[in-house]
Amino acid sequence: MADLTKRIQNAGTEVVEAKAGGGSATLSMGQAAARFGLSLVRALQGEKDVVECAYVEGDGQYARFFSQPLLLGKNGVEERKSIGKLSAF
Repeated sequence: MADLTKRIQNAGTEVVEAKAGGGSATLSMGQAAARFGLSLVRALQGEKDVVECAYVEGDGQYARFFSQPLLLGKNGVEERKSIGKLSAF
């Protein structure tokens, strides 16, 4: 688990090194934005049970801002879902 955690933490650096300094992991950021945007449109159009994760101001249980699941609906964010119990990793 420790090796996987370190690999995830350094994934952005690995991409830059693989591109020999010629770019970054912008494609993954674009994909995440597109996915969230499309899910938001589906929810605004009335689709039920649309859940996406986003970095939002939370309840302060772990940090003031945290990435957590959001239930999206006709009015935007309907509910911040619990992130559940976190492990040491």
